[in-house]
Amino acid sequence: MTLNRVTLATLGTFLYRHRSWTAIPVIALALTLLARHPPAPAESTAITLFCHTSAALLVLSGVLLRIWTIVQVPPGACGRGRRLHATLLVTWGPYRWTRNPLYFANFLIVLGLLCQTRSIPVGALVIPFFVLQYHAVIRAEESFLRNTFGATFETWAAQVPRFWPRPPSRTATSPGTFRPKGSTSLDPLFIHRMGNALMRDADTWFASLGGLLLLRWWSGAPAGIDQILNAGHAVSSEAAPAVIPLHTWWEPRAFGFLLGAYLAVRMWKWAYRWKRGNR
Repeated sequence: MTLNRVTLATLGTFLYRHRSWTAIPVIALALTLLARHPPAPAESTAITLFCHTSAALLVLSGVLLRIWTIVQVPPGACGRGRRLHATLLVTWGPYRWTRNPLYFANFLIVLGLLCQTRSIPVGALVIPFFVLQYHAVIRAEESFLRNTFGATFETWAAQVPRFWPRPPSRTATSPGTFRPKGSTSLDPLFIHRMGNALMRDADTWFASLGGLLLLRWWSGAPAGIDQILNAGHAVSSEAAPAVIPLHTWWEPRAFGFLLGAYLAVRMWKWAYRWKRGNR
């Protein structure tokens, strides 16, 4: 192993341990850039529609891929805490297409949010950070899995791409053919596993979909906000009050519905833990 790989694996282990916090400064800088340098209005309605549609499809695809991936992984099989650990090498489901489906799903979500902002400076900040962090984390995880599972990991790595998905080969023999109960929609436990995945990934799908709604509202609402702020002047003058466009309202309402769903899932999760005695 070369020095560069050792350094990269060490950096990846550090970033993995603190992955819940490393993005916060970048998000703060991105929002600052977006506030100071908002994107120029689209030249046509078609461009605006394309950006909105692409952003929604990318974010939804990323969220659904994350949920599908979590459904496939038995509880406790892989680390979700601050240290790398694995008791089982997952090679089925989305792991037949890519060795890192969760990180690819995060890439889709980030790309969708960037499409919604239509801001080149924000993209120039976020994309290099994403590439650096996940490249280092993936290298650290691969080093850990290689040391833990040996030849089984090498066989799987030789058949499945590291990041960009590729349809699985019919002739490939995937190691570790064990598939947990509830990992397919035909299994009676699938609904239970799906509910568990929604609970485990609640913070991510709420932040992703909520961020998309807020960015969409912010990018299309300035005129409506100005009319709201100037409503008092309009009423006191002889001019007729301005009509606030409806498109400035549906995103906050959808965000409120999403927030309610998120809080319900969180309460469900707390009640579930309390019932099992994990207070």
